[in-house]
Amino acid sequence: MNSRLIKCLALVATVAHATACSDDGGGGSTGDTSTTGPGSTSGATTSGPDTSTSSTTAPVTTDGSTTADSTTDVTTGPSGTTGEPVCGDGVVAGGEACDDGNMDDTDACLSTCIAASCGDGLVQAGVEACDDGNMDDTDACTSACAAAACGDGFVGPGEACDDGNMNNDDACTNACALPGCGDAILGMGEECDDGNMDDTDACLSTCLNAKCGDLAVQAGVEECDDGNMDDADACLNTCVAAKCGDNVIQAGTEECDDGNADRMDGNGRRRGSVTDCGS
Repeated sequence: MNSRLIKCLALVATVAHATACSDDGGGGSTGDTSTTGPGSTSGATTSGPDTSTSSTTAPVTTDGSTTADSTTDVTTGPSGTTGEPVCGDGVVAGGEACDDGNMDDTDACLSTCIAASCGDGLVQAGVEACDDGNMDDTDACTSACAAAACGDGFVGPGEACDDGNMNNDDACTNACALPGCGDAILGMGEECDDGNMDDTDACLSTCLNAKCGDLAVQAGVEECDDGNMDDADACLNTCVAAKCGDNVIQAGTEECDDGNADRMDGNGRRRGSVTDCGS
């Protein structure tokens, strides 16, 4: 219905109400009902259909779009499908000690995202000379990841000893060999050591100083050396060859040898010369 009809109906209702009150009270009073203007009344309440509406709000994402529900599934990782840390992505996460994003096992971070260290079996470039992954100091690579060498204090391949010092006078030479005659190192119990096996020089191959009576003729020093103290043989105990006039009678060769040049000796025998030493 239109507004005009509504106003008319409201006015009729007001008049009817006023009449009823007048009949009851007899005073012809119209009560406290008043009109404020065409088509409007005060003191009367009307109700109409419930016009309130309820609405639901869909979940809103941060970019302003709506989703089917309020649950948001967040994923991480290089592939965007898992939330677990991934070794090799260049990001140190979870239980990783390092992550340099490469598969190079010669740098400071292994391809397993573990920090490189001596004993891991991998040679770190510029830091380790070797790394055999064990703690054996008698092989070619020590437990310090250094190549075995004479003087490192460990008896390695080819070494008889290694005392870690540079003293040649002790029980292990600087060549990591046991001391011995002929090593050219004067060791304990040696008079000399010239490093050769020549017995005609001043040091015998037994590392003893050459001397008369050692059975070795020292070149330029001795004429002979028979190793005994018998002056009646061809070599005197002074390592000089026996001869007439040396005042030593050579057995089987000389009848006499008084060591002088006098042809008339104390026995009154005349000799042809001092070198005759015969009858």
